[in-house]
Amino acid sequence: MGTMSMFRSACFALLTAALGYGNELFPDPADFTVSLAPETPSFKLSATLGDHMVLQRAPASAVVWGFAPPGTEIKTTFNGATVTSTAGADSIWRASLAPTAAGGPYTITFSASTGETASLSDVLFGDVYVCGGQSNMQFSVNGNENADAYA
Repeated sequence: MGTMSMFRSACFALLTAALGYGNELFPDPADFTVSLAPETPSFKLSATLGDHMVLQRAPASAVVWGFAPPGTEIKTTFNGATVTSTAGADSIWRASLAPTAAGGPYTITFSASTGETASLSDVLFGDVYVCGGQSNMQFSVNGNENADAYA
Protein backbone atom coordinates (compact mmCIF):
# COMPACT_ATOMS: atom_id res chain seq x y z
CA MET A 1 0.00 0.00 0.00
CA GLY A 2 1.41 3.40 -0.96
CA THR A 3 1.95 6.31 1.39
CA MET A 4 -1.04 8.23 -0.01
CA SER A 5 -3.38 5.23 0.39
CA MET A 6 -2.24 4.71 3.99
CA PHE A 7 -2.84 8.43 4.66
CA ARG A 8 -6.40 8.22 3.23
CA SER A 9 -7.14 5.08 5.25
CA ALA A 10 -5.87 6.73 8.44
CA CYS A 11 -7.98 9.88 7.78
CA PHE A 12 -11.07 7.75 7.10
CA ALA A 13 -10.48 5.76 10.30
CA LEU A 14 -10.06 8.95 12.36
CA LEU A 15 -13.16 10.52 10.78
CA THR A 16 -15.38 7.49 11.38
CA ALA A 17 -14.12 7.19 14.95
CA ALA A 18 -14.76 10.91 15.55
CA LEU A 19 -18.30 10.55 14.20
CA GLY A 20 -18.94 7.56 16.43
CA TYR A 21 -19.06 4.85 13.80
CA GLY A 22 -16.45 2.63 15.50
CA ASN A 23 -15.34 -0.19 13.27
CA GLU A 24 -18.09 0.21 10.66
CA LEU A 25 -16.66 0.49 7.21
CA PHE A 26 -19.34 2.90 6.00
CA PRO A 27 -21.57 5.25 7.99
CA ASP A 28 -25.36 4.90 7.77
CA PRO A 29 -26.60 7.31 5.05
CA ALA A 30 -29.78 7.90 7.09
CA ASP A 31 -27.63 9.78 9.61
CA PHE A 32 -26.92 12.37 6.94
CA THR A 33 -30.31 12.55 5.21
CA VAL A 34 -31.89 15.98 5.19
CA SER A 35 -35.42 16.55 3.93
CA LEU A 36 -35.57 19.42 1.48
CA ALA A 37 -39.36 19.29 1.26
CA PRO A 38 -40.95 22.45 2.64
CA GLU A 39 -42.87 22.08 5.85
CA THR A 40 -46.55 22.33 5.02
CA PRO A 41 -48.92 23.91 7.50
CA SER A 42 -51.54 21.66 9.02
CA PHE A 43 -54.10 24.50 8.84
CA LYS A 44 -54.78 26.48 5.69
CA LEU A 45 -57.49 28.47 3.97
CA SER A 46 -59.12 27.32 0.75
CA ALA A 47 -57.35 28.56 -2.38
CA THR A 48 -60.71 30.08 -3.40
CA LEU A 49 -60.30 32.70 -0.65
CA GLY A 50 -57.87 35.60 -0.79
CA ASP A 51 -57.14 39.22 0.01
CA HIS A 52 -59.15 41.80 -2.01
CA MET A 53 -62.04 39.38 -2.65
CA VAL A 54 -65.76 40.12 -2.76
CA LEU A 55 -68.18 37.98 -0.75
CA GLN A 56 -71.95 37.88 -1.23
CA ARG A 57 -73.77 40.60 0.73
CA ALA A 58 -76.81 40.17 2.99
CA PRO A 59 -79.29 38.57 3.16
CA ALA A 60 -77.00 35.62 2.32
CA SER A 61 -74.40 34.32 4.78
CA ALA A 62 -70.95 34.09 3.24
CA VAL A 63 -69.09 30.85 3.98
CA VAL A 64 -65.33 30.72 4.47
CA TRP A 65 -63.56 27.40 4.65
CA GLY A 66 -60.30 25.53 4.57
CA PHE A 67 -58.36 22.48 5.66
CA ALA A 68 -57.03 21.24 9.01
CA PRO A 69 -56.42 17.91 10.70
CA PRO A 70 -59.68 16.26 11.80
CA GLY A 71 -60.89 17.61 15.13
CA THR A 72 -58.94 20.88 14.87
CA GLU A 73 -60.94 23.83 16.22
CA ILE A 74 -60.91 26.97 14.05
CA LYS A 75 -61.99 30.37 15.39
CA THR A 76 -63.04 32.84 12.70
CA THR A 77 -63.27 36.48 13.78
CA PHE A 78 -65.15 38.96 11.60
CA ASN A 79 -66.71 42.32 12.35
CA GLY A 80 -66.41 41.85 16.14
CA ALA A 81 -67.95 38.37 16.24
CA THR A 82 -66.17 35.02 16.56
CA VAL A 83 -67.50 31.82 15.01
CA THR A 84 -66.03 28.47 16.08
CA SER A 85 -65.96 25.47 13.76
CA THR A 86 -64.27 22.07 13.81
CA ALA A 87 -62.55 20.22 10.98
CA GLY A 88 -64.44 17.06 10.10
CA ALA A 89 -63.13 13.60 9.24
CA ASP A 90 -62.55 14.89 5.68
CA SER A 91 -60.19 17.59 7.12
CA ILE A 92 -62.51 20.38 5.89
CA TRP A 93 -63.81 23.12 8.18
CA ARG A 94 -66.46 25.73 7.33
CA ALA A 95 -67.62 28.91 9.01
CA SER A 96 -70.70 30.95 8.09
CA LEU A 97 -70.28 34.68 8.58
CA ALA A 98 -73.14 36.87 9.75
CA PRO A 99 -75.05 38.42 6.83
CA THR A 100 -73.28 41.68 6.02
CA ALA A 101 -74.55 44.67 4.04
CA ALA A 102 -72.64 45.76 0.95
CA GLY A 103 -69.46 47.59 1.86
CA GLY A 104 -66.06 47.17 3.37
CA PRO A 105 -63.16 46.79 3.47
CA TYR A 106 -63.09 44.20 6.24
CA THR A 107 -60.47 41.89 7.73
CA ILE A 108 -61.25 38.28 8.61
CA THR A 109 -58.88 36.47 10.97
CA PHE A 110 -58.55 32.76 11.63
CA SER A 111 -56.96 30.97 14.57
CA ALA A 112 -56.53 27.20 14.74
CA SER A 113 -56.16 25.15 17.90
CA THR A 114 -52.80 24.05 16.40
CA GLY A 115 -51.54 27.58 17.09
CA GLU A 116 -51.52 28.55 13.41
CA THR A 117 -53.21 31.75 12.21
CA ALA A 118 -54.26 33.31 8.91
CA SER A 119 -56.09 36.43 7.80
CA LEU A 120 -57.86 37.91 4.81
CA SER A 121 -57.67 41.67 4.30
CA ASP A 122 -59.47 44.19 2.13
CA VAL A 123 -62.55 41.95 1.89
CA LEU A 124 -65.61 43.60 0.40
CA PHE A 125 -69.25 42.53 0.46
CA GLY A 126 -71.48 43.04 -2.56
CA ASP A 127 -73.26 41.15 -5.30
CA VAL A 128 -71.33 38.20 -6.66
CA TYR A 129 -72.21 36.68 -10.01
CA VAL A 130 -70.73 33.43 -11.24
CA CYS A 131 -70.96 32.81 -14.97
CA GLY A 132 -69.82 29.75 -16.84
CA GLY A 133 -69.68 28.51 -20.36
CA GLN A 134 -67.74 29.08 -23.54
CA SER A 135 -68.90 30.55 -26.82
CA ASN A 136 -72.52 30.21 -25.67
CA MET A 137 -71.90 32.95 -23.09
CA GLN A 138 -72.50 35.64 -25.70
CA PHE A 139 -76.10 36.64 -26.16
CA SER A 140 -77.08 39.98 -27.60
CA VAL A 141 -80.09 41.81 -26.19
CA ASN A 142 -81.51 42.16 -29.69
CA GLY A 143 -81.69 38.32 -29.85
CA ASN A 144 -84.24 38.33 -27.02
CA GLU A 145 -87.90 37.82 -27.98
CA ASN A 146 -88.74 41.09 -26.15
CA ALA A 147 -85.78 43.06 -27.51
CA ASP A 148 -87.91 46.15 -28.24
CA ALA A 149 -88.89 46.39 -24.56
CA TYR A 150 -85.23 46.60 -23.54
CA ALA A 151 -84.03 48.98 -26.25
